[in-house]
Amino acid sequence: MCKYNKSLINIFMIKIFFTILILSIFESSYCQTVNCDSIRNNYSQSLDSLVEILIKKKVPNKDLLYYCIPVSNGEYLNFIKLDYSKDNLFNEAFRKINDLWLSNCVLGKKNFLIRYLEYSQFVDGYFAEDYFINIRKIIKKNRTFFFNIYEKNKSNKTQRVELFLKEEYH
Repeated sequence: MCKYNKSLINIFMIKIFFTILILSIFESSYCQTVNCDSIRNNYSQSLDSLVEILIKKKVPNKDLLYYCIPVSNGEYLNFIKLDYSKDNLFNEAFRKINDLWLSNCVLGKKNFLIRYLEYSQFVDGYFAEDYFINIRKIIKKNRTFFFNIYEKNKSNKTQRVELFLKEEYH
């Protein structure tokens, strides 16, 4: 009876091992496709500070505004929650943040445009439509600047912009 139980336990342990192995392989490949990146230290607090400044109708500093451009899917999800809030103040802050990012890109702020281009990898749904409308606006207002920065900063992070540009301008 003991030998029988030991072999059952061994078989059971092997099944558990393979299940964990398969799940870990699936999780890592899944996370690579959907950008399951972590959120940078202080991102949530920085975003909260930015929202609070905007709700008080104050002007945020450029560093805080720049830092709050999402660089991971986790950050994007944190940011997009503002638009899904039942509180209109958060919805307004969401729109104002987008407008400020856009205006900094249009005004020729190189670091904002680079980060904004890389941000394309996370946008989806209705917001992706708005994002690409903003890309058109940047090009319309400052075409030379846009294409100079874009060409120098092409990467796998800007592939969606590349596809958009091929479809839109070629």
